[in-house]
Amino acid sequence: MKKLLAALLLTIGATAISAQDAQPTAFIRAMALIPFAEPAANSTIFLSYADYHAGITARGLAIPEDWASWQASDNFSYVQMALPMAGPAGFLQGVTVSGAEYRALLGFDFFDIAQGVEIGTYPAIGQILIGDIDPQAVESAYTARHYSVEAISGLGVLLCPDTGCDSGMTVNLANHNPANPFGGQIGRSEPAAAADGIFLNAIMFEVLQTMMDAVKGDTITFADLPEVQALDHALSAYPFVNAVTLANPIFLANADIMSMLVAQPTPEIDEAIPAYSMAAFASAADEAGQYGFVILTYDDFAEAETAAAIIDDRLGSMNSLLRRTPYREVYESAGQIESAQVVLDETSGVSLVTLRLVGEVPPLEDQDGMVVMSNLPYAWLMDSLLSRDLLWLAWG
Repeated sequence: MKKLLAALLLTIGATAISAQDAQPTAFIRAMALIPFAEPAANSTIFLSYADYHAGITARGLAIPEDWASWQASDNFSYVQMALPMAGPAGFLQGVTVSGAEYRALLGFDFFDIAQGVEIGTYPAIGQILIGDIDPQAVESAYTARHYSVEAISGLGVLLCPDTGCDSGMTVNLANHNPANPFGGQIGRSEPAAAADGIFLNAIMFEVLQTMMDAVKGDTITFADLPEVQALDHALSAYPFVNAVTLANPIFLANADIMSMLVAQPTPEIDEAIPAYSMAAFASAADEAGQYGFVILTYDDFAEAETAAAIIDDRLGSMNSLLRRTPYREVYESAGQIESAQVVLDETSGVSLVTLRLVGEVPPLEDQDGMVVMSNLPYAWLMDSLLSRDLLWLAWG
């Protein structure tokens, strides 16, 4: 992992983007708030990004004014199904039941938040929310819960529980509050910080500090990586980028762990995929459809071409470890999978191998009494990632 971190850092040069530079997309603005350091850079999943407003708008729906108006809306279920299943897990999972209490507990409504990011792996995880966030409102909500407040130059306010900034891991069942999406289920009081338009939360204070450094522009961020810049250039071709998950390639090097669990022998791999520096799983949409992507980054165009050819072959010839049918057939339950494409991003010099799964625009009417979920192509690809059923991407 340290070798990977060093290799990526060496690629940062003239193309680096800082938090103060021009950032034309919501995705790259969010990436400029994420430190390329522990915990994100050493996790199996670097980060999970969601654009809630893009997901709702892509479905042809208006952003609800607030949680109460959403609950009263005829489009309640359609908005719910349009929200991308990415970003800060607790914040999204709790909104249906506890969203009415978010403003009092956090200082903002769920629908004030345009984008959210979760970084790292438990317990070294952090959450970043971006949107209509007033630090004074956040401060008022947190001081009502007995948090202390410290002004931070270049940021805004640091908010720590009365037991101290480093007590976020402490479980206190007497403090149980399931409406609090940041540790409330088990009574944790986690440290947080707020600036204009930005809210940060983490269990561990060390993680919060790294995110605060990124907001202040004091550290290298994911937006500084040519790989992320190239990914942004590719996805910006779509009007709606609803979700992006960046996976550590080390996590995908040997994707045959599931074969031991399901008592299925791993098929022979005659030709190895060249090692890639980053793997992205993304969801985007336009007026013609919704799309799931797997995008691999390479420094060498020829290696990218080799990888694309091998991937196309593996999708048809390898069986899913869980479903026992070829991967191509599994994914085409959600749409039409296209041949892998190779593109050189001229600005960053990074070569991209892009696999696109094309799905239909989800309808704004029930199908057999059910509301169709948005971002289905992405959901199918993410299911493979989370279940470690990605032998077709193994390069180790």
